[in-house]
Amino acid sequence: SASCYILVASSLLVRNLYSWVMPERGEKHYVLVARIFSAMAIMGGVFFSIYYNDVFDQLKVAWELPVIFAATVWVAMFWRRASKAAAWITVGTSALLFFIIPIMLPMVNPGLRTSADFLVTTETREVVRNYEAKEFDILKRDEAIDAWKKLDAKGIATTPMPAPLALGDDLTITTKPPSKSIYWTKGVAVDKDGTRYGRGFFNVEMAFLDKVGLDLASMPNPMIETLRLPFKIVLPIVLMILLSLFTSPVSKQVLDKFYVRMKTPVRPDHEEDKREVELSYQNPGRFESTKLFPGTNFELTKWDKVDTIGFSLGVLGTILVIGLTLLMANIGA
Repeated sequence: SASCYILVASSLLVRNLYSWVMPERGEKHYVLVARIFSAMAIMGGVFFSIYYNDVFDQLKVAWELPVIFAATVWVAMFWRRASKAAAWITVGTSALLFFIIPIMLPMVNPGLRTSADFLVTTETREVVRNYEAKEFDILKRDEAIDAWKKLDAKGIATTPMPAPLALGDDLTITTKPPSKSIYWTKGVAVDKDGTRYGRGFFNVEMAFLDKVGLDLASMPNPMIETLRLPFKIVLPIVLMILLSLFTSPVSKQVLDKFYVRMKTPVRPDHEEDKREVELSYQNPGRFESTKLFPGTNFELTKWDKVDTIGFSLGVLGTILVIGLTLLMANIGA
């Protein structure tokens, strides 16, 4: 998988960017540049894994990076009025708001990291769970009793000995989730001299929500993560739509070729597929009857049998994945 990602990254950069800037070079030249890009991709991956020392943080960033291009892709896929200028501005604005500013702001203003206003953490509450004791609970209780006996033998036990457990006993566990930093992606740390400071990138969207009056500190940790999503999803889409309405549209000829090719069913035979695509180019209105809203700029299409089967299989696959996850979690419990 890693080698595949490296090849894909270098190929995309060389074919879609470098060859456009430096055209008409020999294959040896492009292969050499692709190798350089591959090495850069590896070094970037190493830096990424060192900076984000937590797998879950790495996963969140990997999910959030496509946000830069998501609005451009989805709006353009289904709306003819989407423009090139709007796409470039939306991509640039998304990168600026969600990645560049959060990285650069603490560099430009280092005092931001130690500002008391931005060192606030969530006020987590205790969670009480009641259930029947299982073998794992008995094992953990026996370990706790052994640890207590060692402390008691040294005369330093400060609490009563934990009561032994048996299968099926009522068990009450009280836990308190750790507080989470609201404004910093890597939390709040304490320096050697006792100074508290924010680590990682600055969550600009959280500062905005605080200004509009939301009591962020009283919210549970998952809600803090969830509140970041509307900005990353809704704002770029709204921006893309509004900018498209006030900028020059793409030519009808280009749009006709794009959308008709999108709607031409792929044929297993390469030559047959090529003929079908050529027929579509010659008659851009070939699949107009499949549009959900004929005569409009919206390119949503009606469902057919293949769509229904594919969607149903997708839902079934999702249910199976969630069910398998729950099954594994219960086995672990």
